[in-house]
Amino acid sequence: GLQRGGEENQRFGEELRDEDQGNRRREGVRTKLRLASFGLVPRLKDLAPGFVENEGRRCDLSSAREEEVGGEQNERSEHYDWAGTLGLRSTESFLSRLAVLRIVSLGVVSRTVTFVTLVSSSPPGEEGETRGSPRCCGMAGKTMRVGISGGGPAGLTLAAILSREASEGAFKVTVFERGEEDRDQGSGWDMNQAAKDALSRAGVDPASVQRAGSDTMRIFKVAESGQQELTACLRMPGVLSRLGLRKEMIGLNELGQETERTKIISYLLGQLGEDVVVKHECPVTGARRVTGQGVEVLGRNGASLGIFDAVVDASGTASALRRCRYQPEADAFYTGTVFLQGEVDSPEKEWDAKIVQRLGEGTYGFCGPSEDGKGVVDGWAQRYGALKEDQMTNVTVRLGAKDFHELSRAVGLEGVHGISHEKSHVASVRKFLAKKFSHGAWDQAHLGLFASIKGVRFLPIFMHPLAEVARANVVPGSDSLPLVGIGDALHALPPWSGTSGNFALSDASDLATALLEEQKKASWSIASTLRAKENEFLDRADGPRQRCIDSNKYTVEHSATTPIADFDFISSHILGGKKWYQSVEGFFVTAFIRGLTALNWWDNYGLR
Repeated sequence: GLQRGGEENQRFGEELRDEDQGNRRREGVRTKLRLASFGLVPRLKDLAPGFVENEGRRCDLSSAREEEVGGEQNERSEHYDWAGTLGLRSTESFLSRLAVLRIVSLGVVSRTVTFVTLVSSSPPGEEGETRGSPRCCGMAGKTMRVGISGGGPAGLTLAAILSREASEGAFKVTVFERGEEDRDQGSGWDMNQAAKDALSRAGVDPASVQRAGSDTMRIFKVAESGQQELTACLRMPGVLSRLGLRKEMIGLNELGQETERTKIISYLLGQLGEDVVVKHECPVTGARRVTGQGVEVLGRNGASLGIFDAVVDASGTASALRRCRYQPEADAFYTGTVFLQGEVDSPEKEWDAKIVQRLGEGTYGFCGPSEDGKGVVDGWAQRYGALKEDQMTNVTVRLGAKDFHELSRAVGLEGVHGISHEKSHVASVRKFLAKKFSHGAWDQAHLGLFASIKGVRFLPIFMHPLAEVARANVVPGSDSLPLVGIGDALHALPPWSGTSGNFALSDASDLATALLEEQKKASWSIASTLRAKENEFLDRADGPRQRCIDSNKYTVEHSATTPIADFDFISSHILGGKKWYQSVEGFFVTAFIRGLTALNWWDNYGLR
């Protein structure tokens, strides 16, 4: 893990700032920004004694000095922002449905949450900024400066809600996004009702970003003989629909439609008013407390990005701000699982008709023998384009590896971050997957899934430890810091949790409500408000966490050592290795899935 440098030798100063004092200092802050842009900042030796440097992560918990900071940014190779930068939500949809089934059959499906980002204000007109359309509502009051690290769905949802619901002049929000404005956002995830409510509150119609008919999953098992059989069909049975029943009546309301992340981002940007500024290609590398003013957000080489009354970290698992609040012991850990993905433009044009039929408008899952026949390899293909004519599809293969660096070298993607369309990278992945599926049971129809990929990505899966671990490793004195994480920056869960993306949007919406209420008060207690929401977010994300750890450990080990003849998809991927008869839960979950599949038989499982 990372080693913390420096010492935290003083507690925070007062949180509240006087409005007149803030006005006097604002011009000075802007001057510092201009100087920083020319590199006119002191080096590390000039930093305040309370400044902590953690391989590029900067956090000053001292209130004694207010100098600018410098130094080079270093990225941890072990800890990328797979969830945000790489669009990990695309792989969440398939596994989320499996996780939901564990509790759906018992009627205990709970609302879930997603991940959010807030941002601070900055002078208008700077290069790389995106400004929203004019908007006004109500009377101007005391302005709260909010800085958001991360311009993904959660961060922009938070910014949009504040912009839409606050009175004029109540907030000045700045969103800092490390990526390019027009970068490939990948696919999204299947939203639950809480996430759709948050998106609606931000001004985006969920239906406009969802793919109609994508709430269907068919899972096939390929035997060593080559025989292929459907083992599960997760969709609303037509026979029940004709009787007037709806999904929520039988516990399938969590089986949502797929979403297109690119459209989510685009539509959220369109909902931002003039009180929100979005800065692209502007990574956040740290933060520090400035006495009587707030929290200063730091960018490249420690340059100041502005001072804010509240800072929201929505930058994903590899957040540069997390060390301001939590010590290394609470860092996200590698789960032992890697998702290797490929992008396909049009299955209709490039895949076997049998596979296209099984895919339909939703998801096609498959499992079969590994190359040596001693284990199982599994994966899925998934649509995500919001429009019917958008046929783009992701193909994902789940891989187990103790050392993902070693695996990345074997795949040929060592040091490659995000989606790559480089021909050599695509060719290397195709070759790797062809070997992975080289057992004679796999037919040409399945091998064709990988022969047609045009873009690739390598996704090691990380998650944060339990909430009790986070609370036991809080940075001393940070309770009074007006900074909070949301979504994966605070409580990262793996895609098979079925909750990660939804938790993030719920976090964003709930935090927006708290900030709107706080801004109306005569005297602010921002840090106290953020601590209360932080505990709430940690607790509700803790529910599936231990289950995710246990089930993933079993799945990785079980898949590597169990022949396909002895492999049961429900037991391995949903029950975490337990047999259906070993628990009441296992019995009802298995009965629910088997019954649902049987009912879909009347409609030929929706195959057309």
